[in-house]
Amino acid sequence: MRLQHRDRHVQHSRQPADRPAVPDDYAFEVQYSPYGVDSGLCVGTGSTPAAGTPVALEPCGASAKTVWVIDQADSSTGQLNAVLNEYVPLINAGETNFSNPYVLDYPAAAYPTDTPRVQFVTETLTGFSNPGTGDPAGVNSNQLFGGVFGPLK
Repeated sequence: MRLQHRDRHVQHSRQPADRPAVPDDYAFEVQYSPYGVDSGLCVGTGSTPAAGTPVALEPCGASAKTVWVIDQADSSTGQLNAVLNEYVPLINAGETNFSNPYVLDYPAAAYPTDTPRVQFVTETLTGFSNPGTGDPAGVNSNQLFGGVFGPLK
């Protein structure tokens, strides 16, 4: 999959009171690109996210439902480059409630080698913000994602 940065920013309403205001969070799309060939399909939801909404390949750029927002407030550092160094929740931008957002979720009882493959879904974010401590304060590990960039081997 290829990360497609769309220069989109999302206003951040979950800022902890003890930190200076952060004006926005980074948002991106992830395009499925088998063998390096762009498919025009991105990871997203086919409907407005809710608890248990399936995540699948949807047309890129057609709606905010294929846009994922890096939840910096729930990273361990709160830095803008959090996805490069941390595991963070990814909020689906297809909704307007960022106080109790729906995030990408990997089912808790699943394992990466399960067959058939596991269905990713959106679920309500668990836990609370606790930046700078190295602990995302109760966010379930199945709601934390990170990135490894460079050639796949």
